[in-house]
Amino acid sequence: PGEIYNIGRNSSYSIQDIIDIFKKKVKKKIEIEVDESLIRKLDIEEQYSDTSKIYHELGWKPRIDIEQSIEDILRFQRNHMNKAAGKSR
Repeated sequence: PGEIYNIGRNSSYSIQDIIDIFKKKVKKKIEIEVDESLIRKLDIEEQYSDTSKIYHELGWKPRIDIEQSIEDILRFQRNHMNKAAGKSR
């Protein structure tokens, strides 16, 4: 049927790491409010992707770092919002 591979960067980032990168890239003040009642004891604070299998079997390795990924997400979102705003006028 096929193989299952983890695709990632072989490193972990906390939610706070991601928030900090977004804040830096957005270049606007962002207020973060945490509702402690929504945090479950079993929530995973960090996840790590082991990409050794895909690297050894296919030679795949990541080319884009997390900061570039977030820049790409923000660029896509801004373009999408601009197009939507232009169509609604």
